[in-house]
Amino acid sequence: YVKLSRTDELGYRHVIARITAGDAAWIDAMVQRVADILAQTHGADHHINELRSMAFGWLARPADLLKLLLDHTSTHRPHRHPPRLTRGRSGLRTVRSSVASRQREARSYHARRASE
Repeated sequence: YVKLSRTDELGYRHVIARITAGDAAWIDAMVQRVADILAQTHGADHHINELRSMAFGWLARPADLLKLLLDHTSTHRPHRHPPRLTRGRSGLRTVRSSVASRQREARSYHARRASE
């Protein structure tokens, strides 16, 4: 179930979706990551909720989103790799992966999607 509200006087709409708790957590994490990136470029001019709203819009443009994320991914390898969540059949689990590995996965995914 996905529903859009009517456009308000400022040109905004509400998006309402019924999704699994796991997918909601992933979307929330991605929105927060993009909002954090936008905070770097937009500075203190915007409230976090405004930045999160802008970030949600980026989800509609996957090619632009991928570029934004890759442009703001550090290639510096910390001494110990931070845990990364992956989605398995039984839900979410924690695995370790390098930043370079995640970049290769993202590029591979983008290349597959572009060839479809």
